[in-house]
Amino acid sequence: MYKAEDDRVKVRALVGLCKLGSVGGSDVNARTFAEGSTVKLENACRRFLVDTERGDILRKWAAEGMAFLTLDATVKEALIGDTPALTALLELAKTPDSSLQFGVSTILVNLTNSYEKPERDEELEELGRYAGENIPKEHEWDGEEFVKKRVKILLEVKVVVILLELAGNKSTTVHEQVSRVFLALTNEVDNRGAVIQQGGAKALLGLATDNTAKGKFIAAQALAKLGITSDPRLAFPGQRSLEVVRPLVSLLTAEQGLMQFEGLMALTNLASMNDDVRRRILKEGGVGHMESLMFEEHELIRRAATEALCNMICLPEVAARFHRSDDIERVKLWTLFSGEEDEKLAIAAAGGLSVLSRDPKVCEQILAVKSAIEILKELVTSGSEELQFRGLYLVANLVESSREAAEKVMEGELMDVCTAYSQGDFPARLKEAAQRALTRQSSTESSNKTLN
Repeated sequence: MYKAEDDRVKVRALVGLCKLGSVGGSDVNARTFAEGSTVKLENACRRFLVDTERGDILRKWAAEGMAFLTLDATVKEALIGDTPALTALLELAKTPDSSLQFGVSTILVNLTNSYEKPERDEELEELGRYAGENIPKEHEWDGEEFVKKRVKILLEVKVVVILLELAGNKSTTVHEQVSRVFLALTNEVDNRGAVIQQGGAKALLGLATDNTAKGKFIAAQALAKLGITSDPRLAFPGQRSLEVVRPLVSLLTAEQGLMQFEGLMALTNLASMNDDVRRRILKEGGVGHMESLMFEEHELIRRAATEALCNMICLPEVAARFHRSDDIERVKLWTLFSGEEDEKLAIAAAGGLSVLSRDPKVCEQILAVKSAIEILKELVTSGSEELQFRGLYLVANLVESSREAAEKVMEGELMDVCTAYSQGDFPARLKEAAQRALTRQSSTESSNKTLN
């Protein structure tokens, strides 16, 4: 059939051959055709693709054939290095034919290796090899460096503009494909600025709403990557800073720890903007999920959740959750986290307590923690200026909160440490916090002498 003179028959037969040649997917051990056959098929598809006089129907079939072939790494490299064929292929995405757009989106997924990959178990694979089973093997051209190069080339040919076209397709399956490509584009930090400049953030907001269930999470993760390394005011200007909250909060419920972590990081940046954004995060249930993730076993997730909440505490409605005298567990957890070995976690927790401890009730709850004084000593004597400052600031707030709190703090060696900071050659903010604690201590001691 492929040898028929009628191009309409020829191209359909070509698609059938391409489908047969793609059996085994990206597994180089499961090839059905001889080495080099898929590249010959790719060349045949290319002739139909670049010949604009053949009409869209023939080119559509050629694109479908290419969608099968691009599971092969050798075809991916051939296509990505063929600018005329790549350009012709991307131009096809601008046609309103839904099935054609699906073919183009599939090719882009294959080029970026953003398709679903099965989880690998090295132990089971070793047993399989021992038993003589065929173990899937990835082609070396599907390695990380080759994928990065292909992504760079796609960005250079303005693939984001094509993705915006594909995002307008009514098919949620196409939307998931587009979301996968966007996620692949945003994996590299250096690519994210180009994605934002070409309108990717706006498209992803739509994809995070109108998509398959899995596609929504993928689009939200791509948004999170943009929000982690870019100024949120630039990545999500105006109303978008509020619209992006819901998809980012949804990541906190994902089963994958990476999605949770990246969602938390992006929300941390967003929460630094203003109270309107913080209120939207609270309204979407973000605070509750953040508090739950503070108990996760993975230290990076615990830290990210604490950092996000540290920014949310600036909102009075969130700070009020810590002021209840009948519930000291929140303050206790933050106090204990301030003494953790993970410096960034301790900085975030102590920073949150520094804000909260302006309230005398919170100060009472801090001092109700048995190890509170020891934790404060560790903070003020640590080798980190950030921890030292937060520790001294906390001591000053505690001493100022009440006479009882001041007396409890003075029972330890904290005042001696504050004296050393106030008199030594230390940064101004450390000396100022130490002096504030000493000033209150002096007034407390004077009051006690008067009473005596």
